[in-house]
Amino acid sequence: MKKVRVSALTILFIGLLTIAEINQSGIIRMWYLTAVLISGAIWGYAILYRVGTPGYPYTVTSYYTKPAVIICSQWIVVFAYNMFLYAVGIGESRFVKSSLIQMTLPLLVLMGGWGFYTLFRQRALSYLTFSIALNFIIVLSFQMLKMDFGDFLQGIASVFTGLSIGNPFETNADAVFTLGLFFLYLCNRKYIDGQTRKSKIFFLVILIILCGKRSQYVALLSVVLFSALSGIFPRKIIPWLENLASVLIILIYYLYIFLIGNGLLLNFLYDHGINGMGRFQMWDYVSRFYEFTPAFPGHGFSFSTLMLENDRVWTYQDAVYSLHGGVIGFYNDLGFIMMGLWMCFNLIIVTNIFRKKYGRDISNLYWQMTAYLFVLYLTESSINHFITQTAYIVILLHSIALKSQGKTDCGKPVAGGENVYCKI
Repeated sequence: MKKVRVSALTILFIGLLTIAEINQSGIIRMWYLTAVLISGAIWGYAILYRVGTPGYPYTVTSYYTKPAVIICSQWIVVFAYNMFLYAVGIGESRFVKSSLIQMTLPLLVLMGGWGFYTLFRQRALSYLTFSIALNFIIVLSFQMLKMDFGDFLQGIASVFTGLSIGNPFETNADAVFTLGLFFLYLCNRKYIDGQTRKSKIFFLVILIILCGKRSQYVALLSVVLFSALSGIFPRKIIPWLENLASVLIILIYYLYIFLIGNGLLLNFLYDHGINGMGRFQMWDYVSRFYEFTPAFPGHGFSFSTLMLENDRVWTYQDAVYSLHGGVIGFYNDLGFIMMGLWMCFNLIIVTNIFRKKYGRDISNLYWQMTAYLFVLYLTESSINHFITQTAYIVILLHSIALKSQGKTDCGKPVAGGENVYCKI
């Protein structure tokens, strides 16, 4: 039997990832920034380690760095605009320090994912998968010890009764949303090792169902339905369909902001007894601070969440909930024009850059994962989610690396550099 050797560095970083991941599960009570600092430590170490390694091809144009630079560059623009809001007196001055700190979180998480990949290359995805699986094992074991077996089963059954409160699988929403990214990744590997791939997809579907996140169901079904419908068209038409779908998403989200602002959507949700688990009250509160007009500049990054915390709008067991709605939060914080630019950049511009540079397989995967996240942003705060955003960047870099090197997921070269996948 071949010996499996795992370095101390591997154990260290898998351990750090796992600690950061279970932050939301309630097992370890720690400040969310701790998880982000772990992410920052990973990418910081990656830079020092790789720069100090003789002969290592560390350049911003390399296949494992340039995609991350492209995606992260948006936060430089957002940061500059946020500074402008405070410089001219538009931003809420009492939140300036917290706003600047919060602005670094999405960038640190994405760079942490890049750092993890640069350290471990094609092994990074396997290590990340292992840490997420370990997270689920720890969380479920903790829940079984915390709850008696009957309550444990009742919590799982609640998924099928329409109310998933108490569901042990749903404890860590961040890990749950990551499952959708792995599902889309596997769905885009259509060439080799089909039976193993199908088994993994089946397992993920079962796990996603048991996790019981309604927003995730909607996000995945939206992307899968689009993929199925676009599949009836010639392959060369798909880029146009993705651009059209991106424009429709942007328009729908502006309509969503408008309907939240004038109360029509919230009144409809209230009247029909839909359980938003506090989201509607938070959205109603936040909507009082914005106007639906191109002239609306925003109040400064994280204004919405900071106001909710300051006024304790929605609490559970004395814990203050942050705004569950990335789109409405981004609009209220950074304004009408910046929200449009943010969505256009991620859904349209980056997709077309990746299509020209890496081909349709990569751009399709990127667009599907990004569209999935944007649907989640309607009701979730997953812009800052540690595991979700780390998996997002690692999966993307892993796929681009294999494409660039003409290798399969097994690390075997493919004749002619054809982009063929096998197993993780």
